[in-house]
Amino acid sequence: MHFPPARFTLLSLIAPGEAHSARVNLGLRSYRELLRHVLSEWTFDWRHGVSTRQRIEKDNLDFADKTAQSQSERYRPTPPHCLTQALRWLATEAGPFSNHHLVDYGSGAGLVLILAQAEGFAKATGIELSPSLAQQCRGNLAHTARKFPNTACIVLEENAALFQPPECATVFYFFNPFSSAYFDAALARIQASLKDAPRDVYILVFQASGYEVKGFEEIAWITGVSIFRNVAEG
Repeated sequence: MHFPPARFTLLSLIAPGEAHSARVNLGLRSYRELLRHVLSEWTFDWRHGVSTRQRIEKDNLDFADKTAQSQSERYRPTPPHCLTQALRWLATEAGPFSNHHLVDYGSGAGLVLILAQAEGFAKATGIELSPSLAQQCRGNLAHTARKFPNTACIVLEENAALFQPPECATVFYFFNPFSSAYFDAALARIQASLKDAPRDVYILVFQASGYEVKGFEEIAWITGVSIFRNVAEG
């Protein structure tokens, strides 16, 4: 389906960055999908009564651990429409999210955790090393918990490369929060947890070009989100 020229031109003038990125990087080729993407970016905070949209350069993140800060990337929130589409596809593969625990590496102000609430995860854990972002995230979640009371959420101020995943965690999300070396360290801990507690797990990486997800097979690419599943042994 091609973009209706007049409508697409207007949308490109209103939101040139989002429109171009969505076409080139996210595979949103229809006008309807592009419009949903842009509107979800603009209205997410208003619809949920939260604040998540800020961008913070990595040098301005308030990390006490300066080595971790040097390995981090700037904070920017996940596009909500993209992850929502990926999660809804994942539900057809993994089954009801009421049986799943999501871990968000670099949870920032909590947009992904709010989406986990909205999609009905049993539990969602955010890993965030910035004290100010972790505090903001907790405030946002306290507000949305009244709308989505069935998801238990927790935010941990930890170095993601050192975080030990709980044995019940089954879905892991990354949006370019840190260097490939830190990603490899986090992935190694996920793999170690699978040896201790074998289970099916899924790794979701938004715009995954910089990471190598070793030991997992890619099973889908949905609106910019690469979805990986652990490879069964034997």
